[in-house]
Amino acid sequence: MRSWGERLVPEVEWFYFDEEIEGIGAMEETASLDYLRDVPLDIRTSYCTWAISERARFFTKMEPESFAVLQQELKDQILKKQWELGRGLVFKKDELYEWLGTERLDTPVTILDSGEEVILLHRLLWESLPKRAQHSFLLNYCAMWIKDRSRKATMSEEDVNEIFLATPHLRDMIDAFPLENGPNCLAAVATALSGNRTYKDQWMMSVEFMGILHNEGYHSTDSKHPRRGDVLVWYTQDRTAVHAAYVLTPDYVFNKHGQTMFNPWQLLSVEEVLSAWNQPDLVCVIYRKKSRGT
Repeated sequence: MRSWGERLVPEVEWFYFDEEIEGIGAMEETASLDYLRDVPLDIRTSYCTWAISERARFFTKMEPESFAVLQQELKDQILKKQWELGRGLVFKKDELYEWLGTERLDTPVTILDSGEEVILLHRLLWESLPKRAQHSFLLNYCAMWIKDRSRKATMSEEDVNEIFLATPHLRDMIDAFPLENGPNCLAAVATALSGNRTYKDQWMMSVEFMGILHNEGYHSTDSKHPRRGDVLVWYTQDRTAVHAAYVLTPDYVFNKHGQTMFNPWQLLSVEEVLSAWNQPDLVCVIYRKKSRGT
């Protein structure tokens, strides 16, 4: 939990705008940003930068202490724009209070044109919260990221033990969370199929993953029916692997949705994962390990 809190709430605020405004210092154009190169993964996760509106043409960085001393009118102008453009860590007041398990906060609210009250969760506010409130918030925030519930709890002990007997290296990973942002689905599957746990904490790229798949003796098939030990790979039209899952049984897979620390490694049903990735621009291919002598 402590690691989550340290990574979720940044030391420096990144504010986004669709036009330049006065009173907050120099602004840069978002067109100059290469998000993979210039923006740390923790920042991208905290602010959900993939969801920020394309209308965001400018950004600026600001220490929380500098934001705190701005005139309230300017703070309101900034926060309204963050909400409008979809930047993360701006919450409706009632939602934030509920997640924190509190009835009040010693911080001003910003009133949107709709009348909704919103609050910026920044580092100074976060550090002022009691540990109980931080813990409550993180549990609720984490739950927001999890769309599929792991099936391990609904399975018989015999079936679970059978899975772990075949894949003992996954025993402590299923239903667990990474300590930091980065570990993705490809790294999870590379760990599962190879038994090499040094892969599990990586943000693995498609080329590296496909190399591991090949080196472990896997080949693509025309099969539509997965077997134990198979790998499901979802491709874009340009043959880039964007998701993968490891088949534990004909009914269940080892899967990780997303590369954030709030996306756990899970045991899910094959149907759930196939449905989640049933997109018109993706194709799913079953990879199977070659039998010895073939």
